[in-house]
Amino acid sequence: MILKISGLSQGSHSFDFSGNVAEIGLSDPFYGIYYLKITLEKSTNQLFLKANLRLCGKFICDRCGSDYNNDLITGFDMAYVFSKQAKFEDDVNLKVLSVDADKIDISQEIKDFSDLAVPMKNLCSEECKGLCVKCGQNFNTGTCNCIPEENNPVWSPLAELKNKFKE
Repeated sequence: MILKISGLSQGSHSFDFSGNVAEIGLSDPFYGIYYLKITLEKSTNQLFLKANLRLCGKFICDRCGSDYNNDLITGFDMAYVFSKQAKFEDDVNLKVLSVDADKIDISQEIKDFSDLAVPMKNLCSEECKGLCVKCGQNFNTGTCNCIPEENNPVWSPLAELKNKFKE
C-alpha cells in the first residue's frame, strides 16, 4: 500500500481504508474485508505513522481440528526521517526518506504485522475440550465410550504435584 505524502501540511492527518485482503497482498489464512486506520503526524524533518489493522482469518483448532474464523487486530508504528544523507540505517520502526520523497510504501509492514497477529496456538474457544486419543471423538460435540488407560507409574510424582496445585 502506497501513501502519498507530498502536499500534506504539517500536523496530524487521518486516513481510513477498507477493501479485500487481496488488495493489500494478503492471502491464506486471511480472507474477506480489511479495515485500516492510519494516523500521520508530519513535521519538517520527520513523519510518524500509526496504523491499526483489523482483518479476519480462517484457522484450524490445535485441540479439536475444527475449522473456525477469528477476527484479528494488529497495529504498528513507523517513524520516517527526511534526510539528504543516509545518516541512519533503516530499522524495524525507523526508515530514512530522501528530502524529495513524495510517497511511502507500507505494504511489507502490513504483511509482517498481519502475520504476527496470527496466534501461536489456534483455539476455537478457550473451553475447547479436544479429541479422544483412542477414537478421535470431538469432546466439544459429545462423549465416547473409551476406557481410559492406566497411567504409567513413572508419571505419578508429577500427577501428585498437579493435584496439589488444584487444591
